[in-house]
Parts: sequence; structure tokens; C-alpha cells
Amino acid sequence: MKRFVWSIGVLAAVAAFAPRPLAAQGTTSAALAGRVTDDAGTAVPAATVSLTGASTGVHYITRSANDGRYVF
Repeated sequence: MKRFVWSIGVLAAVAAFAPRPLAAQGTTSAALAGRVTDDAGTAVPAATVSLTGASTGVHYITRSANDGRYVF
């Protein structure tokens, strides 16, 4: 009887501390920013900047501001 009770206790402890799979932590949003410049380092206003998501294939397009900065 003692061996049975001890076995149940060990099994309960193992079950309580057994590694569990982690919950998925997917990314649902992101941001990307940068600056478009020419060879001289001068900002390029109204440049067309495109971005394609590698995993989804979704294509985004934006234009740079007067100071060359863009944000997706």
C-alpha cells in the first residue's frame, strides 16, 4: 500500500512539473521606416517605395515625404 501511495505521489509531481508546449506568439503587426537618399546623400522627395511580405506575398506601396522618410 505504501508503495502504491508513493507511486501516485511521484506521478502527480511529474505531471505537475512536466514541460508543456509554449503558446504560439504570432506577430500580427509590424512597422518599417527608412529614408530614401541619392548618391550624394540628399533626400529624395516623393520617391515610390514598395514592400512585399515574404511569407504572405502582400504588396505595399508608399511615397517618401519631402525629407525622404517613409513608413510602412
